[in-house]
Amino acid sequence: MSKIIIELGGSPHRLNKAIEIYRQNPDALILISSESNPRLCVDMLNKAGIPRDKYIFDFNAWDTITNFTQTYKFIRSKDTKKLFIVTDRFHMRRSMTIAKNVYLFTGVKLIPCESLEGDLNRKESNSQVFNAFIRSIVWKFTGRDNKNSNSYKTRMPGIQADKLIAQEIANVT
Repeated sequence: MSKIIIELGGSPHRLNKAIEIYRQNPDALILISSESNPRLCVDMLNKAGIPRDKYIFDFNAWDTITNFTQTYKFIRSKDTKKLFIVTDRFHMRRSMTIAKNVYLFTGVKLIPCESLEGDLNRKESNSQVFNAFIRSIVWKFTGRDNKNSNSYKTRMPGIQADKLIAQEIANVT
């Protein structure tokens, strides 16, 4: 597999963008990282005519950094040459900062694919981007992520519940 579309879960319009990118790259695999509503997601993919073997869910991430770090081994195992990164416009700067650090020295081409739906005036702060930069660099060189964070503790129970639903209806890593 030389192309993967990673959809940073969180909203149906991000998935619409992933479907659009897939239609332009039908040899790609869609990797949905911690989607919040797997039933809706599978319905959207089915309505778009995306075959089941062309998408997979991963429910190991609890935030943007772990969208990349928790899927890294899978993505690298597929000999990925192009990684299409799908998220909202407001979220892209931080997402690309993280992706550049995580995929540093790998030869994987990172392609930002902004969803232009939702609040186009929303922006992430410089401190959010800087904190993501530091945390992703720490992961790159130590392999450590912050499973003791409040985000992990509050979000993982719901994410794991969604994983059980997705396992019943779709491909899940």
